[in-house]
Amino acid sequence: MAANLSESMGENNVRTQAFPETTVLWTFTTINIHGQNFAYVDRHFSAAFENELQDQWTLVDTFGNTFVVTYNMDTLNPKLTNGWKDLENIYTDQLVDSYVQLRYVGGNRFQITCFVGLCEPQNKESFLLGAATHPGTALYAVKLTKSQAQASHLVVSIP
Repeated sequence: MAANLSESMGENNVRTQAFPETTVLWTFTTINIHGQNFAYVDRHFSAAFENELQDQWTLVDTFGNTFVVTYNMDTLNPKLTNGWKDLENIYTDQLVDSYVQLRYVGGNRFQITCFVGLCEPQNKESFLLGAATHPGTALYAVKLTKSQAQASHLVVSIP
């Protein structure tokens, strides 16, 4: 459900009074697809923050509207479900197949920017192809030490 905050986001959407002294840890973009009751979440983001993310996220847009959405906790097919369509209720007839950028600031909190207007059909098709999960595929998160990150190669053993 959307609510108004008295604080507003800064012009550059990096620091905000709603989340004081925050730094953006990860940014990804999804598409609000008209008639679809969920939004896809970047699988790389889900894997990178798997141990931190919970099932309830707080999203704050550039106008100070707050949305609480449900994250399905599935790193292979991550989605935002309950509460996602509240964005369309606030942006009546403006968020139809439109981009929404999410900036993670930690603690299951996100700054969001909703881009009104349609995305190009070929961009939507490409996005959906990338969001689709393919049987037999997997996603791995690899953490490197400083010396590993500076090495000339990395050997990964997969059981």
